[in-house]
Amino acid sequence: MTGLLSVRLADPCDWPAAEAMLRAGFGDEDWFLHAFFDFVWQRCDTLLSLQDGVPAAMTALLPCQVYQPGQASRPALYLDALTTLPAHRGQGHARRLLQAAQERCERVFLHAEDAPLHALYLRLGWQDAMPAQRLSLPAMPGSAPPAVNGPAYFAAREALLRDIPHIVWDENLCAFACRMLACEGGGLYADTRAACAVTGVQDDCLTLCEALGDASAACRRWFPARREAPRWRRPSAIRCPSPCIWGLILIKVRNEPKGYHMLAYSPVDAAAIPALRERLAHQPYRSCDYTAGVIYMWRDYFSTEYALCGDTLYIRMRYPDGQVYHLFPCGSEAPALSLSRIAPEADGSLRFATVPPEALDALRACYGQEINCQPQRQWADYLYPREQLSTYAGRRLAGQRNHVNRFLKDHGSFIYEIVDPAHMDDIRAFLVDNESALQKSDPLAQAEFGYTLDTLAHAEALGMYCGLLRLPEGRTVGVSLGTAVGDTLYVHIEKALHEVAGASQLLCREYAAHAPQSVVYLNREDDMGDEGLRAAKQALHPSEMIEKYTVIAQTGGNQP
Repeated sequence: MTGLLSVRLADPCDWPAAEAMLRAGFGDEDWFLHAFFDFVWQRCDTLLSLQDGVPAAMTALLPCQVYQPGQASRPALYLDALTTLPAHRGQGHARRLLQAAQERCERVFLHAEDAPLHALYLRLGWQDAMPAQRLSLPAMPGSAPPAVNGPAYFAAREALLRDIPHIVWDENLCAFACRMLACEGGGLYADTRAACAVTGVQDDCLTLCEALGDASAACRRWFPARREAPRWRRPSAIRCPSPCIWGLILIKVRNEPKGYHMLAYSPVDAAAIPALRERLAHQPYRSCDYTAGVIYMWRDYFSTEYALCGDTLYIRMRYPDGQVYHLFPCGSEAPALSLSRIAPEADGSLRFATVPPEALDALRACYGQEINCQPQRQWADYLYPREQLSTYAGRRLAGQRNHVNRFLKDHGSFIYEIVDPAHMDDIRAFLVDNESALQKSDPLAQAEFGYTLDTLAHAEALGMYCGLLRLPEGRTVGVSLGTAVGDTLYVHIEKALHEVAGASQLLCREYAAHAPQSVVYLNREDDMGDEGLRAAKQALHPSEMIEKYTVIAQTGGNQP
């Protein structure tokens, strides 16, 4: 029968009871116990759960800070040494300690040692914070590793993590970590490019508990196949969880029932372009919405923000109706993990815009088969083989050839120029001088014209391919601008004077013909529901329509 249960802070007199719990719960050796009591017990708070006044369970509360780029750091607690005496297990002591810890601080972290324990915490409402994938790397000859002391390592650590949400350890935790690694035969190693916390050599393998920056290459440089020091044996492989941030697996946040998501969003601006291009360079979709050009060009219309977590890019937007929408995350990690970091709205809903068909299964797997999934025809992209547009060959495109022939009949010849994106004066002048002829009356088209002029200023940063069509006497009659991702060139901007018959069709042909050699397809983007634009794009006979969907998910109990 369960007796009276209570929770209180430990005091110095509880040392023997705490030592007994650590030995019984973890089998800790003397060296670890000495480090624990030197750096944790004496300097941090420890909670005890008592049964009839006798300590039955414990956990240490190690203070730290949550760092998010562009935001002030926030206090947090890391729970260490959470254990219950065997005779008192199954009576709710651990739950009481976790609840007491959450009452002391909004953000609480802990580390789950194995899969069953990890699953248990997930069922209790905790969420993954910074999981890692373990890798095995062959050991290579190299120079001696640059061993550093605790303060130097953690300074290098902060520099390497300056763009990544993470936990900042205080001096006590640094000292505790250094003592533990030293006792295990490991150490701390860092330079300006990488940092590794080595736990030692076991089973002829070097094992790391943290690997930051270019850790894989650093390990090959730092740890040679043979060392003079007798404590180091020749490692046949390096077990390296990279990228891995030390020991943080799960988090729970008080007053945020839908979970805490370590994403620091910032407005999309010119400074974001390099990060957008880097992370979208290998995106698997042929949708224009997953290009830096479109994201940047329409950033003000959608109040677009972005966040980075490792190599994964997150985009969220506020549509004109006031609803917040997300793009499907782009990165190498598992979709379930990426999606788990996206915070739902207050009503538990999550909205995703312009979702490619390839991502629908991942959303269903995370949020259930009953997600609200609606196709959006007006946002579907038109995809064409480059050869088709550059030649207008075949009976189906006879109309396009006729338009080009009309241009040649009226003007005799033409001039097509590839424009250096660093020198956009002629393109800007053409757009400004012909604004009334080029701009349509509907608000969306008017907004596009303004965004086009702004985008020109950053054409070089966006890596744009720019083309300009002139009459023989030099008058500009059309311009095209786009960006390439993989084998596809996305035509973001195409403007031609309608008064010049055949100018649009000739510009389209020449832009395709002069595209980079790596280009196989041209994506001429969507028609925005404009009937005239739709007819013009259909007249070019697309080989494929890139479908897009709006998805609304209720996270409720299905959130990953």
